[in-house]
Amino acid sequence: MLLAGACSAERPTLSTDGVAAREVDAPAASSDTLATAPAIATISSDVVLRIAVDDTWQGDPADAGPASLSTRVLADLLFEGLTRLDSSGYPEPALASRWDVSPDRLQWDFVLAPDLVDGLGRVVTAENVVASLDAVAARGRSDQTATALVSVSGWTDRMTGASSSVSGIEAIDETTLRIRLDSPFEMLLEVLASPAFGIVNIEADGHRGTTGAFRTSDDESRLVAVDGTAAVSAVEVVRDVGDIASDLSNGLIDWAVVDPAVAVDGLPGDVLRQPIDIRVVMAFRLPDIAERLGLSLLLDPVSIVSGIPGLSAVSTLPVGGVTSLPDSVVVDIPPGLLGAVAEDAASQLEAAGVAVEWVDSSAVEFAGRVTSGEALVFPMVVAGGTGSGGSTMRFFVPGGVDDLFGDSSAEWIRLAESAASEVDPEIRRDDLESLEQYVASRGLVRIVGQHEATVLIGSRLTGLRQRGDGTLDLSEVGLSARG
Repeated sequence: MLLAGACSAERPTLSTDGVAAREVDAPAASSDTLATAPAIATISSDVVLRIAVDDTWQGDPADAGPASLSTRVLADLLFEGLTRLDSSGYPEPALASRWDVSPDRLQWDFVLAPDLVDGLGRVVTAENVVASLDAVAARGRSDQTATALVSVSGWTDRMTGASSSVSGIEAIDETTLRIRLDSPFEMLLEVLASPAFGIVNIEADGHRGTTGAFRTSDDESRLVAVDGTAAVSAVEVVRDVGDIASDLSNGLIDWAVVDPAVAVDGLPGDVLRQPIDIRVVMAFRLPDIAERLGLSLLLDPVSIVSGIPGLSAVSTLPVGGVTSLPDSVVVDIPPGLLGAVAEDAASQLEAAGVAVEWVDSSAVEFAGRVTSGEALVFPMVVAGGTGSGGSTMRFFVPGGVDDLFGDSSAEWIRLAESAASEVDPEIRRDDLESLEQYVASRGLVRIVGQHEATVLIGSRLTGLRQRGDGTLDLSEVGLSARG
């Protein structure tokens, strides 16, 4: 489903902030709505942040995958996870004040902060957290967020409908949540820190209470700070942006994601290129490793991604052994912009003397050929968005949720197990990089492009920072002289 969604002909651009760039189809809008906050206490700060967003989000943080940066920002403001990432990208306590791990690393007990309440002032218990996480698993195995926690016992059964709940998540008491794993998964804390796993306080009356630093108000376009001493008192959600240059200049918006095809030269404010965990790769599943490496080394990523907005070339060469070229190959050409990637790659192979048979197919047919093993040379999107190295773990772990390569070597398995179970985050990141390099060294993938969002930050405010995971740091925001 990820492949089919990424290659759909309905996607007009590779924009990272529109519904057309979502990894999966948007779920039907729920009849539940975010509960409206009661009258708020006096806020000491008079700083209001104005952010421009698309109007597709229905208020479920689980929709906050990597493809829509504005959705991630909103979800992060409204919903807090059990953990969060600090300024260095490492997990720290959030709704959970602490956690304890069993010696075998298979049982994690999270203790909620005392007197925890949601944006409406209603108590948040461990049972509420269980219900929120269970709702993510219930989204099904075609949903990218849901498949991020398949290491949790019973999670897959809940995704597939074989069970009515996740057996590996339970409330021990009102403030203690227990998560049991089938195998060690040290990225758990980073996954739970993702905006997509923000906790929704689902009440019996159907209201969904917010748990983040902001909550909704009577004015649907205005979020208000829960903490009266916060640097930013409110966030105005601007859904109808006119002329972006004029709006930035006049202070009508302070933050916006623009289509990567839009020229930003001369626009007021700062322009940021925000890398996101979505990469485009060419995959090679020929049986001969030397031929896979030969095809992989032929490719020129700069040529492949040229003219595709929002995609920057990744030119790192895979390191491998002996290479050769097959006389002929079959290259699958999906519809949409991924098809353009495949076409350019196929043209490069033909120019090198390899006879290429082009197979054009619909998105559904293409996904079927990939999952059945019929497709041998094809482009794909490798997307994570739920933790550092998430895309590597999704696609390059043997037997994993998105394993496209089947049988693997003992060294491959060792690297994957090490990347999943290493406790030290620095070593784990090195393991993830080694895993990725190992797969590339076997000629199975050649990364050709990295997605990045173009973010504009106006000059009305000072101290507005974009974190590495795409969310906003508002702790030091203030009014500039012009503000």
